Amino acid sequence: MPDRRTPEDQVFELINGFRASQLVALAADLNLADLIAEGPKTAAVLARTIGTHEPSLERVLGGLCALGVFREDDNGRFHETPLSACLRSGRRAYALARMLPREGAAAFAQLAYSVRTGKPAYELVYGKPRFDHLAEDADASARFNAAMAVQAEIDAQALPDATDLSTVSTLVDVGGGRAALMATVLAANPRMQGVVVDLPAGLDGATVQLEAIGVADRCRLVEGSFFESVPAGGDAYVLRHILHDWDDQRAAEIVAVVARAMAPGARLLIIERLRPTRYQASPADLRIAMADLQMLVVLGGRERSEEEFGALLAPAGLKLTRKTPLPSGTWVLEAQAIGSPGVTNRDS
Repeated sequence: MPDRRTPEDQVFELINGFRASQLVALAADLNLADLIAEGPKTAAVLARTIGTHEPSLERVLGGLCALGVFREDDNGRFHETPLSACLRSGRRAYALARMLPREGAAAFAQLAYSVRTGKPAYELVYGKPRFDHLAEDADASARFNAAMAVQAEIDAQALPDATDLSTVSTLVDVGGGRAALMATVLAANPRMQGVVVDLPAGLDGATVQLEAIGVADRCRLVEGSFFESVPAGGDAYVLRHILHDWDDQRAAEIVAVVARAMAPGARLLIIERLRPTRYQASPADLRIAMADLQMLVVLGGRERSEEEFGALLAPAGLKLTRKTPLPSGTWVLEAQAIGSPGVTNRDS
């Protein structure tokens, strides 16, 4: 169907975005999509089930219907829609809905601070860097880790089609968190050994994740900072959604630490978004642009273009050799040391 929204309608939706995101976050927290997926329900039934104030919940459900998340019939029962199906527990959108509107809203309200100073507004709001805050806030940390794990599993399932892992005996996931990516990759590669490196708060839940899939005996967890050292001996090293957290100087430091651990012939697999040269009004570019602003406001990091990744790698003696898109909208960027077989100093 043609888009019948007027320019004023569209601008209102943009201005109204903060309200919409909070409604969707609440729907995820209350597991409304799961409950309604079981069958159409009235506001009264839902309120009794989850223990909320019925008239207020009915107004929230009305707002969600106006957004297209649910549909209400003539009998006052609320039905599932394609949008609400995305918000069932365990889905990528569900995990993001429970994380982003909470940690991002307060920081984004101070976007002007980041624009004026170049510094993350998150630190202005919470009084400390984001990862320090997560280490002290168990609830925020759990939401963050859950969101990262869901997305990591999606990338891990697509990774074997994106790059050849058949020669990898030991895979090292740098900043691998709850080991969601590693667990999925090890399950698909029975002869592979894994190492996951992260801070203690990041590794919380990793053992449970690995044991649940039956690969804990093939994975070693290492507590440590990727600014200091990572274990040597890996055939391939993964940096998934790590470099975009940091400015160019700090990101280059991480790359240098990993490069020092890499033996001749080892590969570095960077899984990140690729920033376009020019943004267009498209869903794909909107995801990247919003992620880039999230990095600015929350961490002081950034999304990067292929050329910018190349500039990060060069001082460490590494060169991009291959790039492959993943279904999630991210890319696998492969790098090796200059002088490795098939890698030269000249641009290909």
